[in-house]
Amino acid sequence: MTNLKDDVTTKLTYTNSKRQVDDTDLTKKNKIGDVTTSGYVTSCYLEFECYFTRDCDQSDGSVYIQGAITRGVGSCSYPSVPGGYGCSTWRQQQPTVTQVCTYTYVPDPPTTTDPYVPPTTGGGGGTGTWAGQEYGYPSNWWLDDAWLDQNFSFSLVTDNPLNDLFQLNPQERALVRQYPYEALKIKLNKMATEKETTRRFGTPWTDNVKLNAFKHAFFVGLNALYVGPGLADQFADAHESVIIPGQELSTQMDLFNNDAGIVLARYFTTESGMSNAVNDLLLAGDLRYLNPLTSENKIIPNVTVMKPTNQ
Repeated sequence: MTNLKDDVTTKLTYTNSKRQVDDTDLTKKNKIGDVTTSGYVTSCYLEFECYFTRDCDQSDGSVYIQGAITRGVGSCSYPSVPGGYGCSTWRQQQPTVTQVCTYTYVPDPPTTTDPYVPPTTGGGGGTGTWAGQEYGYPSNWWLDDAWLDQNFSFSLVTDNPLNDLFQLNPQERALVRQYPYEALKIKLNKMATEKETTRRFGTPWTDNVKLNAFKHAFFVGLNALYVGPGLADQFADAHESVIIPGQELSTQMDLFNNDAGIVLARYFTTESGMSNAVNDLLLAGDLRYLNPLTSENKIIPNVTVMKPTNQ
């Protein structure tokens, strides 16, 4: 956890393997003191802004106060403004100090034979010698395309009306082969997401509406908690890599809400906390949904737009 003095402002930037996500991406944020930095390589420096004053005598006997501002990393230099007749030395006022930190997530190295080790918290668990053995998964299931087609998917309920897209797409399949342990945790998070979304919103589910925004942010937020934001982002982008013609706006909406979940995972370390935080974002308008839609909640070409979820 970051622990900074009250009089020091903190500006944080987090990076993962694909994109940079800054705190300004969400208008609803928690205090900096709650930021979790575990698993990140940290680089910080202090940025100073200093204000100086001095008294200068005028030829008519009056005195005026001259001011100057300098900025620097680690400290401030005195102003380079040339001295004038009758001016005193510069007096430095209380500086404004900003700690600028970049946290870069470093994922574990990839493997195709990673044993299924129980996670430290949540996200399922395992006791077998390979990922999913205790669930009855065969050895090296992640390399068996036929088995994957029948038994493994990241698609949430009503994610897509086309049955073939409920199977892993090529980008997802490649990630599952490379990260079988993490892929299984993501599948377990899918089940947890379906349960929590049903608890909050009931059924049936439909795409493009506010509950869809919740389930995407919550699902990817859980994934960021349990496999790290870098891999969560890769799996989420892979899932959205197959776009149905005419549904481009739905994909934009999903990517926006996915990113919100990744950001929230920096602040919340439990599933219940993540669920409440995502719901708060939804009520505050920090997630996105589509409107207006047809009576079947389908996009109306050239009419439907992406809107904040508090509208």
